[in-house]
Amino acid sequence: MSPKKPPLEKAWLATPLWATGVSAAVIAVAQVDLLRPFYAQWDKGAHAMCFLVTWWVFHRVLGMGRVAALVLAAALGAFIELHQIGLPGFNASWSDFAADLAGIAAAWALAAAFPARKDSP
Repeated sequence: MSPKKPPLEKAWLATPLWATGVSAAVIAVAQVDLLRPFYAQWDKGAHAMCFLVTWWVFHRVLGMGRVAALVLAAALGAFIELHQIGLPGFNASWSDFAADLAGIAAAWALAAAFPARKDSP
């Protein structure tokens, strides 16, 4: 008889799917011109939070090293800003990229403050 998995372990497997769904929802909301004025004041915070979660998923969920997760998350942030150059209604911004990097740095600090358990997947 196999032991039951703790609920946290079961939830851990769903984290990449959850993160993908949240990211898709954020991107969908960002496409609606009428909604932009309502979240414009939280733009930098949203960038930081999204990239905190992105780095965390790369590092803790997918098992990448800290530096690899940093490089991949930063490259994703840079790609998004470069991609916005050609999108009507969007503006590429160094301050958005800086907010992305701030979120990555916050995630790194959280990972250092709360090391992964040895028995986590």
